[in-house]
Amino acid sequence: MKNNTKGQEILDAYASLIVTQGLEGASIGAVARYMGINQSLIFHYFRNKEDLTVQLSRSVAEKCMRSYERAWPATRAVTPEAFEEYVATILEIHRRRSRKVSPKLYFALIYLMPRNKEVHRSFEELAAAAVQLISARLAQCRDAGIIRTEDCEMSARTLLCLADGILCYDGLMPAYRHEAFVEAQRRLFYASVGYTPLQK
Repeated sequence: MKNNTKGQEILDAYASLIVTQGLEGASIGAVARYMGINQSLIFHYFRNKEDLTVQLSRSVAEKCMRSYERAWPATRAVTPEAFEEYVATILEIHRRRSRKVSPKLYFALIYLMPRNKEVHRSFEELAAAAVQLISARLAQCRDAGIIRTEDCEMSARTLLCLADGILCYDGLMPAYRHEAFVEAQRRLFYASVGYTPLQK
């Protein structure tokens, strides 16, 4: 994609349509109508719908990665309180960044992974980078004696998997059960890394 505002506006419009109308309804024509522009302008920035989708997947992956990077600032001390806040942030990462990346958009793109190699690559790179970052944070906690996991990388993957599970099941249960469900996932993760929660 050419690096400019109009290209980003087209990506944003496409993302909005995916959220409201699904992947099938978010055609190039629909994007043009939504924006009140001629389709030819979209083709000036993107070769076709697949190119638009790949560029969107890269943009979403970058936004997701920034949210993981902000979850524990590098200057923050390694303490049990910081660890608990970090776990809470990662478990609810989808909800916390929902204004930047709609959960519906996230899942729509994940759904495309088996059918689109470039979309798959975007999320594969995101997963690898997120695991590396979270694993490093968990290793700091282990080195400080806060947790006792032997495999920080596997623990990072577990935490990410729990976060995706929370997103997946969020719409499948009554809203009043959400907090208890997240707490159950937190307890599972604490047990998997040998952590005893602080008393509140």
